[in-house]
Amino acid sequence: IPEMARELNVNYFVEGSGQKIGNRLVLNVQLIDASDRQLWSRQYRREVGDIFALQQEIATDIMEEVQVFITPDEKSRLQKPLTRNTTAYNLFLKGLELLNKPGSVNFPKALSYFQGAISEDKTFALAYACASIACYYIDIYQSEKPHLDTLGNYADMAMRLDPTLSEGYIAKGMYFLLQKAYSEALPYLEKGLEYNPNSTLALSLLADFYGTQLPNTGNYLEYALKGLRLGAHSGDSVAISYFHLRLANALIQTGFVDKSLEHVNRSLEYFPGNSYSHYLRAFVLYAKNGNLNQTRQLLANEFSKDTTRIDILQEIGKVSYYLQDFDSAYRCYKRFNHYRDKMNLDIYRHEDMTIAMVYNKVGQKEKANEFIRSYRQYLDTDPTAYKNLGLAMYYSRTGNAEKALEHLQLFAREDGIQYWIVLFLNCDPLQTSIERSPEFQRLVRQIDERFWANHNKIKLRLEEKGLL
Repeated sequence: IPEMARELNVNYFVEGSGQKIGNRLVLNVQLIDASDRQLWSRQYRREVGDIFALQQEIATDIMEEVQVFITPDEKSRLQKPLTRNTTAYNLFLKGLELLNKPGSVNFPKALSYFQGAISEDKTFALAYACASIACYYIDIYQSEKPHLDTLGNYADMAMRLDPTLSEGYIAKGMYFLLQKAYSEALPYLEKGLEYNPNSTLALSLLADFYGTQLPNTGNYLEYALKGLRLGAHSGDSVAISYFHLRLANALIQTGFVDKSLEHVNRSLEYFPGNSYSHYLRAFVLYAKNGNLNQTRQLLANEFSKDTTRIDILQEIGKVSYYLQDFDSAYRCYKRFNHYRDKMNLDIYRHEDMTIAMVYNKVGQKEKANEFIRSYRQYLDTDPTAYKNLGLAMYYSRTGNAEKALEHLQLFAREDGIQYWIVLFLNCDPLQTSIERSPEFQRLVRQIDERFWANHNKIKLRLEEKGLL
């Protein structure tokens, strides 16, 4: 307890155990201070139908014991039950258990339970919000978004029923994320965190927002650090593993290679079966030792465990490309594209130029041109800082030196770019004469210098906040 109190910066802990016998509940609750001294304990005996009143009673008793000050808004939220319908609440809890389990197969089942809870209680705001969140996870990687309207309607209903519900704002943010309307999504995600500063879901989404949707490595790292601080003692080893994974990814993207390796290893200590951590670790080790053959072998090991992981297959293809093993790269990409098309997945469009280069190298020129056109179409709607880099590469590969240099110069002004860009930018085995030109190389060096200057600023800022 004292160690956890120091790490979490808290003064009190609540411990409890319970039994349900027929319709009777028996709960034993105790309050402990940071030195592991029991301050208060009480046993509660109630009928199942009193569960909502019991939740409020326990929370109120603990607040009075520690003499905590709460605002009128907080008091109002505490006194407002989620629902008074025990059938709806039971369905909701079943849905919540599935929503928090890894595996996409669980999300449709979770949605069904949440919809059952809603049918029992049309005013159950949190059930609407969680139904929205389930819709988001069902549609997230699909080219078509069949649950988008349902997601939006449920999110709106959740916010209408409870304007202070964090999950309602998070769900509305997810609605905009699915549409790639990132500027509209951000205020809702931030509002969700404002209403519940302890929401690991809001912190995780904001971290991923700055890690993927609108990349900003400094913000990504800050949210990932906060998320780990909140989630590191959840008691769920799988969840803790993913918090360490997210932080490891944020650290490597910001150039903290050794720290990243430390956290990806911690992730695997908590959950050795976390294939995403093995996947990331392969690239962190490359950042440390520059051994691409080792990277490909580690990725191949992971893919052999689960051949449905076409994201790993795509990475094996890319590493093979950088190793100039174009035949192997082609075999990987051909298989990857088959499944991407078959499952109608909207993923890895930013890799279509590399795929085009591989197809061209093995004589599939017509197909290569299709991927070049696809890449250009992707860039037209790319809202990230990487659009200018993509355009620079597009114009370089299509022979327009003036445009290539113009866009690379614009990209060279960007802050918060990912370390992977710096690491691989000058390693392309099929560099064009434009990319080898002195002016292009001068800009590459400028990008590298700007990255490390930003790395040092981020390090100083996080150290000052006590986050690093």
